[in-house]
Amino acid sequence: MTNSALAATIDKFSPLGEVRAVRQVAVRFSEDVVKFGDTGAVNSAATPFVIECTEAGQGRWLDGRSWVFDFNRDLPPGIRCNFKLKPEFKALSGGAFIGVTQYAFSTGGPAVLQSLPYTGASNIDEEQIFILRLNGAVHEASVLEKAWCVAEGVGERIPVAITGGKERADFFKALKRDKDAADDKLLLVKCKQRLPPGANVTLIWGRGITTNAVDVKQRVATSLDQPLKYQVRPEFKISFTCPRDNANAPCSPYQAMSLEFSASVARAVADGIRIKTSAGEKKPFWSQDDQDASVGRVTFNAPFRENADLTIVLPAKFVDDTGRAPVNAASFPLKSRTGEGSPLAKF
Repeated sequence: MTNSALAATIDKFSPLGEVRAVRQVAVRFSEDVVKFGDTGAVNSAATPFVIECTEAGQGRWLDGRSWVFDFNRDLPPGIRCNFKLKPEFKALSGGAFIGVTQYAFSTGGPAVLQSLPYTGASNIDEEQIFILRLNGAVHEASVLEKAWCVAEGVGERIPVAITGGKERADFFKALKRDKDAADDKLLLVKCKQRLPPGANVTLIWGRGITTNAVDVKQRVATSLDQPLKYQVRPEFKISFTCPRDNANAPCSPYQAMSLEFSASVARAVADGIRIKTSAGEKKPFWSQDDQDASVGRVTFNAPFRENADLTIVLPAKFVDDTGRAPVNAASFPLKSRTGEGSPLAKF
């Protein structure tokens, strides 16, 4: 019969449950279990646990009652480990151990460590391909089944598609990241439906996505949804602005006019815009400091004729840097008009 006065316990065992990042197991006993001052005794002290784990490592004593087990690498997802205290293991006092003497943990299913575009990005493409960096290889069929997109303005879940094969290789090649095509921890995912401009979007890495073990019984699934939030860029639109005395007044002929773009446009493309009048046409004005390859607006310097009709004309195939035509392209050629300039403006 065990003498309770001599009974020992395990005060601490870490990690426990589901933990993504594991490199070491740490144990703290309630009293000394090895003679720490005796180097030879410590070095020869047996491992206190029967360990069931597919990952290798080494145990060592930090002091008379602290023991750690260092794995040879950071554990990938899908690892389950069980540590059971050996029945014959006792404290130096001779007391047997009571209480919990068996512990287990798992590294869980595959998780998204990083995404590109980064979570929180507010300018993703309507047909964005997401590069997901995972903490281990994933069973792709489980992604197609358990992952989905939620988009503002769309009343149902949007399934995802995985970009693979030659399309995957071409994608990374275009990014000059050819070697990444062979990285099984990188997954290319997109929402199957074109996303509405300006919408808030969430890519859900869903509960139930599993590791890619050959043996189905060895696959480990995620236990929680992992939401990744983004916002789609606004639609590409052109706005004409000119100084006016009030909202219903014509443009001032003695102040600059401009076109503003909701997305960047190649300067060479924007340079083809013209404001035409009966007296001729105006070209965009570029300052010496304005050397950017892409621009967000063009300016047309004054003066213009008073009480003159204006026609703002876009060049053929006017698109933004990603090839989108403006949603209000049908408004061009755009008609406007100048009024009479104030005496102060003329001066």
